Amino acid sequence: MVGIESMGITPVRANNTEQASSRTQRVANATASASDGVLFSSEAEQASEVIHLTEMASERHEELRQERIAEAQQRIEEGTYKVQAVVQFVAARLTKYVAE
Repeated sequence: MVGIESMGITPVRANNTEQASSRTQRVANATASASDGVLFSSEAEQASEVIHLTEMASERHEELRQERIAEAQQRIEEGTYKVQAVVQFVAARLTKYVAE
């Protein structure tokens, strides 16, 4: 009769309890002495930092964009928005496509 397989140990006969006990003890000792852990390379840590900084910059960019939009909306409502500057900017951009 075959015993229970555990942690990659080959099956042992159920009537051979001394041998099974010895193997079980060795597996328990090996498991107890091994420690689980994860080590990251310096490149992985740097990549993680770059991702973190990129996310922070993206969030800050969105905040600045919202501030600029709010400013523009306020100036439009007040009538102080420099329309001529916008027209010149758009015209400059359009000439790139028309000139071709």
